[in-house]
Amino acid sequence: MLQVSWHVDWDNPGWHDVRAAAIQDAIGKGRDYAAALGGTLRGVQHIADAGLLGTDNAPPRFMGGAARAFSAGGGEPDTPSLDPVPQELTAIIEARLTADGVSLPAQ
Repeated sequence: MLQVSWHVDWDNPGWHDVRAAAIQDAIGKGRDYAAALGGTLRGVQHIADAGLLGTDNAPPRFMGGAARAFSAGGGEPDTPSLDPVPQELTAIIEARLTADGVSLPAQ
């Protein structure tokens, strides 16, 4: 088996878009959590790439992907197919948010 890997340059303009989307998703989830507890989202304390806020169990930041190249049918059995395939960028962030009016149920 042959493995082909790739990495995205730090200055790739796609990073801006995926990080912005990840931040907006985190804020939306924060609003959902606050509303589920009867409150409202008040603000953002911290936002960072995964693992940078000091949590012990954060997944490593995703920097690219890997694809396996397999034989495309004919030819030698170990000949890889180098046909390009679409790649997807993802960003994993950590966010610390604050909420007002949250009412915790009594135990």
